[in-house]
Amino acid sequence: MWCKTRLFLTVAIGLSFALAQVSLAQIDEEEKSKKDKKFNLGQVVVTATKTERILADVPVETSLITKEEIEQSNAQTVADLLKYTPGIDVNTADDRAGNINWRATFRGLSFNAGYGLVLIDGQRVRGMDAWGYGLNQIPPEMIERIEVVKGPGSVLYGSDAMAGVVNIITKPTPEKRFFSCYAGYGTHDASDAGCSLGDKIGKFGYILNYAREKSDAGKYGGEDEYDANFVNTKFGYEVEEGKSLNLGISWDKKSWIYSDWDSIRISPGWEAKFDDGSKFSLKSYWYDWNFHHFTPGYTEQKGDIGYRQVESQYSRLLFDKHMSTAGFEFLEEVIDFNLVKKTIDTYSLFLQDEWAALSNLNLVFGARLDSHSQFGEEVSPRLSGLLEITDKTRLRGSVGRSFKSPTISQLYYATPYRHRTYYIQGNPNLNPEYAIGYSLGIEQEFSDKLLLDLGIFRNDVDDMVITYDTGQIYLGKTLNSYKNVAEAYTQGIELQLKADICEGLASSLSYTFLDTEDKEVKKELTYRSKHTAGWRLNYHNKKYGLGTNFGLRYVSSMYKDTANTQETNGYFVGEIKFIKEITKYAKVSFEIDNLFGTDYGDPSVDREGRTFMGKVNLTF
Repeated sequence: MWCKTRLFLTVAIGLSFALAQVSLAQIDEEEKSKKDKKFNLGQVVVTATKTERILADVPVETSLITKEEIEQSNAQTVADLLKYTPGIDVNTADDRAGNINWRATFRGLSFNAGYGLVLIDGQRVRGMDAWGYGLNQIPPEMIERIEVVKGPGSVLYGSDAMAGVVNIITKPTPEKRFFSCYAGYGTHDASDAGCSLGDKIGKFGYILNYAREKSDAGKYGGEDEYDANFVNTKFGYEVEEGKSLNLGISWDKKSWIYSDWDSIRISPGWEAKFDDGSKFSLKSYWYDWNFHHFTPGYTEQKGDIGYRQVESQYSRLLFDKHMSTAGFEFLEEVIDFNLVKKTIDTYSLFLQDEWAALSNLNLVFGARLDSHSQFGEEVSPRLSGLLEITDKTRLRGSVGRSFKSPTISQLYYATPYRHRTYYIQGNPNLNPEYAIGYSLGIEQEFSDKLLLDLGIFRNDVDDMVITYDTGQIYLGKTLNSYKNVAEAYTQGIELQLKADICEGLASSLSYTFLDTEDKEVKKELTYRSKHTAGWRLNYHNKKYGLGTNFGLRYVSSMYKDTANTQETNGYFVGEIKFIKEITKYAKVSFEIDNLFGTDYGDPSVDREGRTFMGKVNLTF
């Protein structure tokens, strides 16, 4: 398998560099262009420090998936948008609406088990625990951009941010009136459609989004009957310059043959910018997720999980070199369904100082205190730094401590519940998990045409929660439970190479090497691929309104069991998309996923094989 990986990387890197070198000879005045014209380095991001910074100057490792990249992609799900992001592995599932990507990992740690925090517009939503829906929260057409912050994030976000944070940012209220709609149809009766309307009337702005998805796709594979509706709205009122009131209201409903889920999110907020450059925000958030899961062979689960959150934050520049931020957060998690009833309260304080220590050195130190009603007080510090060696070479480093509360099912399911061939029971005596995360990376602009990002990382996790066989029998089947193991680690290398080859033609290469171990049994963690690589080639001809996006990924073998005796096969998977602009208001696209009809290395799982999707988009 390693030979295939080397061959893939050699060909992809060689082609990307060769094409880029051809374009280097064409550089003249473009060499003087600003950062915001190079690889999105001038775009403003907010997730890494909770303050506005351009991507090139963020001291914490951050990846950005832009609106343009979303429009060019084949993605029908959020998880698929992330598949070329080094460190995130969503490669064990088909790209189809209705799939919940329950094996997705972030730097070797599972989203399903709550190691990666998922946000929508900076606010928590349910991950996969207790049959949540993980990364695939909303259709890609509703998304403005996605910010991926790598490394320990508990310093700003508390529990569940051990591996990092994925912030899905929806489309904002517009500066002028617009209307757009789209419709698509494809293989296995897959269809999606939606529309958006927005305007700004004086000081009042709004945007309304509606989308619907339908297919015969299952949550984990095989056929099903998936149907979903989404509504996302934002309202803003500028009281006076720099001071605004905001309100977001979102609702969605999803159903399969054996599952029904719906959620509602309401988020009012106040933001103010003052003449001295300081900023203050006060936000609240009400989220309720109702679900009913009744798959044959599993114990029925029915009820609600909700968040009630209030957060305030104040930032101010001090002594011309320190952007200091202080914040308070109260989070109440309410669990009310047939297997458990529980309320968990967390009070949090966080402090952060962004210090321009030298003209080319920025340091960020932060610490957060969480007072958790179940586990008491937890302190999460982090130190990050950005050293600009030259105007084209940047070095980033970070070290921090994170913690993660065990999931609802791990802690609170006192009555055993059936999971097909066995029963499993929660353990109320579990301890939180702790991790020290390290990362070091270098970002090198060889020119306006070529960008290299290379980094290494390690996570040392103590008291990791795993499933084990209790040796007992319950109702004729094996009884499993959960326990804390002594220690585990994940470590690896991440590489991303981006090349603007010539006008309209761009290429990118991503690669991740991952090494994991459960130190108690000296075995690798399951469903973690050692080598994942991806190559993309995008072409856009503005004159003729033509666009093409080609993608190819390689995923090496993975162990399927904790004893490391069974493993999947390595595989390649490809995709292609064609886009044609009919007028300035209309465009059509045709995409093919899984070009080679791969079984993703595991023929025992039902797969869709090669799939097709055609779409029409209108914007006025």
